[in-house]
Amino acid sequence: MARLRFKHTAPLLGWRYRQSETGLVITATSLGELARKVSEHRQHKNLQPTDMASIQIEIERQLCGRLGNSDCIAEPGDNWVPVRDENNIMSVDKIISFSRAAWEWIKSGGELVVPEEAERRAKICRDCPANADSGHGCFNCALGKLVRSMVPQSRQIEGLKTCMYCGCDLQSKVNLPEAGIIASDKGRNIAFPDHCWQRQILDTHKNVASHEK
Repeated sequence: MARLRFKHTAPLLGWRYRQSETGLVITATSLGELARKVSEHRQHKNLQPTDMASIQIEIERQLCGRLGNSDCIAEPGDNWVPVRDENNIMSVDKIISFSRAAWEWIKSGGELVVPEEAERRAKICRDCPANADSGHGCFNCALGKLVRSMVPQSRQIEGLKTCMYCGCDLQSKVNLPEAGIIASDKGRNIAFPDHCWQRQILDTHKNVASHEK
């Protein structure tokens, strides 16, 4: 993974840590305060480790899962994939890319992936540091809101926010068919981390396309 360059400056979206075993998101005003709160929570839930030094390292690594090279330094020998700094801003290009794909999806009838696949994707997203609150997600544009409204209430999955890599609303995206995923990410050259289900889809698509040439 990676460690923070600046330990006394609040990172994008603030000092926050998600304890995967309990799902609790802990916030604070400094790295030290956050480490202390995480330690207290772990002691209460009988989770390890509880020492401040180990916890601080875990916090930094999780934070760097949604940050870029300007905020973090990769640890030696690690395959950390930084979020490009420009990915932290919802650009017009991103809105157009997602919106165009979403419009085609709507015109085709808005077919959703099977619930099991949506849940599989959602689990990966919930455990990913790049699943975070953001005021710049696609769902803030009019078409994005329409896309989200087409996901039935019964298919709404708890704990999904905005992907800091692609800038898309994950509630909508985990329910999109593969064609919609490919179309919405087309031409954006997003470097998703190894564990990301979107990367798996895009890599498979690229391999198929290269064999068809």
